[in-house]
Amino acid sequence: MSIRGNRPRVLIPGGINWRDESACVDRPADMFPEESDAAGNERARVVCGRCPVTEPCLLFAFASREAWGV
Repeated sequence: MSIRGNRPRVLIPGGINWRDESACVDRPADMFPEESDAAGNERARVVCGRCPVTEPCLLFAFASREAWGV
């Protein structure tokens, strides 16, 4: 299963679903560790570091009370 999953659509200006534009859209969901894991954290940093939609992603993570990966 990829990051796309079955989550609700969240639109950014222009009516675009930010997840469709994310650098992790086709990455496996388990690439983001659910607990502190140095290797997993570094993988996420690399992917998120080149992502064009980090702001809406971060806002969504805070709003949905994501425990990990923020």
